[in-house]
Amino acid sequence: MPLKHDGDLRTISGWTKNYRNSVPEGTTLGYFFGRSVIEAILEQPGCEGIRIYNAIDSDGVRQVVLTGVNEEGNDIYQGILAERPTRNPPYYVTPNPLNS
Repeated sequence: MPLKHDGDLRTISGWTKNYRNSVPEGTTLGYFFGRSVIEAILEQPGCEGIRIYNAIDSDGVRQVVLTGVNEEGNDIYQGILAERPTRNPPYYVTPNPLNS
């Protein structure tokens, strides 16, 4: 799968602003996964990237799930999966073009 990096900060910060303006206050605006789990996913044999799935947990809370993807674009679903990231809010970061 070819890498695609075509976004610039102005465009992407506009997209995140559009999202913030379209959801009720208190809605999750972002998710954080630590480096160790991302590296563990990417270090799996044959892993070429990461896919992010939207999910809803058993308590009805929206989540995201990360899985590795091989060179054919297939999920490595029997490998390492990441779930339950740190959510923003309630945790905030210093204001920047992506979040304010």
